[in-house]
Amino acid sequence: MEKLQILVTGANGLIGHKLCEKLLAIGHEIVALSRSKHPDLLKSMLGNTNFRLVTGDIRDVVFTKKLFRNTRFEAVFHMAVERYFPDPETAKIPDLRSLPAYQTNFEGTVNLLQNAAKSCVRAWIQSSAMMVFDIEHLSDLPVSEKHTPQPVEPNGLSVFLA
Repeated sequence: MEKLQILVTGANGLIGHKLCEKLLAIGHEIVALSRSKHPDLLKSMLGNTNFRLVTGDIRDVVFTKKLFRNTRFEAVFHMAVERYFPDPETAKIPDLRSLPAYQTNFEGTVNLLQNAAKSCVRAWIQSSAMMVFDIEHLSDLPVSEKHTPQPVEPNGLSVFLA
């Protein structure tokens, strides 16, 4: 099997850190991207010579451009996602574009995609989220990928847009 240089975004998340472990176990080189200054879930991998932790934000255009310019990635696993939690005091939904969830899930993803395309990344794998479906009105769970997305809240919409 070919050894690949792989970028994993959201690497300190539940899925991201497990993915890093699995990819390392089969011999790939991993660049783990996390916004967290305290990536506790990644500590066990820090001594591995095939693992490099990078702290940064996918919304930062200059940062991501530099990341892709300095490292030739064959693949990107995009697991970074930010949840939107409504204000419990009001039922008002703010302008989607002002929400960090939208900025990360949509704008950050577009930023990554643009840089990945410019650097000729061969593979792009992106996680989705159950919030892209109106799960309260579905009879079958888990939801098939063939099911039509119907986001009913801002987080689902921002993930769906990406």
